[in-house]
Amino acid sequence: MKVIGTLASNEVDTQGSITFYFDPQTSGQRNLIKLQSLEEGGEYLLTVESKKAVRTHRQNSYLWALIGEMCRTPNSPRHDEWELYCWLLEQAKSKFIFVQVPEDAVERLRKSVRALEVIRYKKGPKGNLVVCRVFEGSSKMNKKEMIVLIDKTLEVAEELGIDTTLYKEVLK
Repeated sequence: MKVIGTLASNEVDTQGSITFYFDPQTSGQRNLIKLQSLEEGGEYLLTVESKKAVRTHRQNSYLWALIGEMCRTPNSPRHDEWELYCWLLEQAKSKFIFVQVPEDAVERLRKSVRALEVIRYKKGPKGNLVVCRVFEGSSKMNKKEMIVLIDKTLEVAEELGIDTTLYKEVLK
């Protein structure tokens, strides 16, 4: 169970028991019901950490809208959105691994990892093999890595002559 909320206060009683109070406005009813379902006397592991800022759905939509606009530009380095996305990940020096798969497995791999670039084809002992670069996509990036990708995307868009004013407002 994962409960996210804003800590309103905490108390330690004379016997050392700690009580946390979460703001019901930010914790949400579903989270409060989850907490109420815990059994008294049960053993639980509690990890308390700051909630990391996550990219919003709106930011993601704007990033993909910008990638789409870039693809439609005649001098774009790639004219397919996924190919351009992979190219931008490469330009931003995003993390990746090389994977070698049978030729008939490339599309299945692409559906499961999405950010994939075919590097080369080669003969294997039991048929053709494909060497692919599989990128760690933006959904797995930390804030610093995401900033690098966004900055690189905006930079390339500006080089293509795209007005990025609106995109900068949402993406930064």
